[in-house]
Amino acid sequence: MTLKSSKLLSVIAIAFVICAVQHAQQLPREQWGAMPVTVSHEAGKWIIAGQKNRLTINETDLALNVQAGPAQWVMVPSKAGDMLVKSRGEEVSLRLAGAKTISVVPYDTGFKTGVKIHLAGWKQKSNNIELELLLTVCLQELMSTTPRCASWTGPPRSMLAKLITRC
Repeated sequence: MTLKSSKLLSVIAIAFVICAVQHAQQLPREQWGAMPVTVSHEAGKWIIAGQKNRLTINETDLALNVQAGPAQWVMVPSKAGDMLVKSRGEEVSLRLAGAKTISVVPYDTGFKTGVKIHLAGWKQKSNNIELELLLTVCLQELMSTTPRCASWTGPPRSMLAKLITRC
């Protein structure tokens, strides 16, 4: 076998492996140990849905709605004063949804699934504020562990008294 034909054979083998990996059957999330969570986008809202909980994020005002079984929490949309930053020596109050660039994309690590929100490009008066902010909103698997021995009596009473008086 010549050097030229062995190189050609190597290239064909690599191409075959790449094609096989790309066309491999995708297992459902539950079969490879990931949380059964779906992320979808419709009508300007991102929906993160698990078996028991559902989060909805409005992509324009960043309002968040959490449905956890029968309980529902509706968070207020972004407003002035969401974030306080220092720019050019002065403190500036910013609205998260006031960013010039708002990008929302699916985010999945396997043990938590949701969206990643990238915010950038705020403006105060005529000044551009060079700041980028990354936020994640996810449903995360809770790791449950069963302790072998649980015999903690708690902190000493004197420590509890100090904690209570500080609060």
